[in-house]
Formats: sequence, C-alpha cells, structure tokens
Amino acid sequence: DNGMYNGLNREDQIVCGWLFKEFWSNHVNGFPVPKGCFYIHEDASYAIVFDRKNGLADNSEYQIVVNVQTSLPPEGDAYWDEHMVARVFSMDDVILRQEYAVEVGACYLRPDRLLAQVANGIDGQLGTEGFKIISAGNSTLDLYVDLASHIEHETLTFELRSAPAAPITAGYNLRIFLFPLTSWEMNGICQATCTHVATGTPCGQIGAIIP
Repeated sequence: DNGMYNGLNREDQIVCGWLFKEFWSNHVNGFPVPKGCFYIHEDASYAIVFDRKNGLADNSEYQIVVNVQTSLPPEGDAYWDEHMVARVFSMDDVILRQEYAVEVGACYLRPDRLLAQVANGIDGQLGTEGFKIISAGNSTLDLYVDLASHIEHETLTFELRSAPAAPITAGYNLRIFLFPLTSWEMNGICQATCTHVATGTPCGQIGAIIP
C-alpha cells in the first residue's frame, strides 16, 4: 500500500525486500543494514533509510540490484542515448539537513548491453531440464553449487537440452545470469567450449562475452 510506506518515518525493512534484489559493498563491514525503505510511485522515488552512525562510508563502493521496466519513449530507443533513466542521491542527515545531498549520480542505459528480443514459439527453446549443472571444478553436483565456496570452482560444466520442436542451432545467443549478481568479478575473462554429449566431439565455435 503506497499510503503506508510513502515517506520518511514510514519506512519499513520489508519494503526493502520488495524493492531491491541485492545489496553489496566492498566496505569491511559490508552493506549497512537499512532501517527501512519507502517509496512514492507517482514521483518514481524509492528511498533507503539508515540508522544514525550506520550509513554509507567514504572511499567505499556500494552496489544495489533492482528490477526495472521502462516504457518505450515516443522518440524511440535513441532517446536513452542522451537521457538518464535514474538519478541516485546520497542524502545528508534526515532530521537536520533533509534537503541536502552529499553525492549525486546519474544512471544511463548501456546500448551495448541491450537484450535481444525474447525467443518466441518459433525460435530455439530450452526443453525439460534444458539447463543442468553437471560439475563445478572437480566436484560433481546435481542441484545446487556455491561457486564462491572453493577456489577450484573456476570451471562450470553444464548440459543444454533444447525442446524437440524448437531446436537451438548455430547462431543463437545464450545469456546466463549467475546470482547473486554482485558476487561476481571475472575481470572480463571467460572461455567457453561446446562438446556434443553423445559423441564427445566439439559442436562448434563458441564466443563468450562478459557484459
């Protein structure tokens, strides 16, 4: 209910879970636990409130993951080349200096990261158990793996299975998202190979790109 959580002193931690998917920081104490969050939809305003002496620190990096869907502007996609999609404010004391911002940042879309059109019924589709993790490093796994738990988990082997009526053929793009998003730092290095399950032979050239 927007009326229950629509301003300062109406923040709640449960709202943080509604609005934000992940919090991360390189600070020694991690991302500070919010006192709560509130939102004002008509203003497209979404805020995180921290307790006294538990806010953001200087010389630290903070990352926030949020799912956002934008509508297509009348000018088309080119509109986003010059216009920001969001602004981020790090505010001062919420009691004595509510109108003062310590830092302000602008967020722009990256045209080189735009997703291709989602596959439809006539395109290649993943079938039943279409993406199955086989092993990580030297460990054989069935359902779940914490890739960050062991340094040897630098190699991930998985099996792809396309739908019988919609095979995945050469030329398709496969995007793999590893969660939590903020836990990954691959330094732009990723190598991928493809091996046919039945024959054990290479099934083609794979180009791996880290966005």
